[in-house]
Amino acid sequence: MVPDDVWRYAVAADWSRLRQEFPDVGRAGLRGDEDGSAVIAARHVCTLLHLAPLLHRRWPPYGKRLAHSAARLPGGTALRVTVLEVLRAPEWRSRQSALADAVEQLAVVQGEQGLPTPSPATEPFFDRPHIGLREMAELVTAQIRGPAVRALPVGAGTAEQISDNVSVLVGADARRRLVGG
Repeated sequence: MVPDDVWRYAVAADWSRLRQEFPDVGRAGLRGDEDGSAVIAARHVCTLLHLAPLLHRRWPPYGKRLAHSAARLPGGTALRVTVLEVLRAPEWRSRQSALADAVEQLAVVQGEQGLPTPSPATEPFFDRPHIGLREMAELVTAQIRGPAVRALPVGAGTAEQISDNVSVLVGADARRRLVGG
C-alpha cells in the first residue's frame, strides 16, 4: 500500500496538472483551434484516467492500460462514458463540458476517500466562457504531514506524472534521475 503522504502528493500532482491548462480547452476553441482544443482535452483525459486509480489507492498502470483499469473501478463505467464524450466531442463547448463532468465525478470519489474536496470542483474561469478548476491540489497538499514529502516540489509528481517515456519508466536508475533521487 502507498504511504498516505505519497498518495496525497501524487493525487495533488494530477489535480495541479489539470488546473494549469484546464481552461485552455475552451481558450483554444474560442480562437478557432478545435484541433488544439482536442489535443489539450486528450491530455486531460490521460491525467483523469491516471487520477482515477490513485483516488482508489491503486497505482495507475502504463498508458496502454489506463482506460481499461479506470473502467473497472467503482464508478468507472460512468467515467469511461464521460471521457469518451470528451474524446468524441465535435467542438470545444461540449468537450469542455464533458471534461468538467469527469472532474466532478472524480471529486466525488476524492471526497469518499476522505480527502478534502470543494463542491463544485469546477468554476467559471474569470468572466470568460471557459471552465477552471478550484483549489483541489492545494487542499490535498495541505494534508501532507511528513517533512520529506512536504519538501518535494509542489505539483511535480511521480515519474509517471512527469514522463510517459517507457525507456525511463522501466529503468529504476532513469526513474530516480528523473525525480531527482
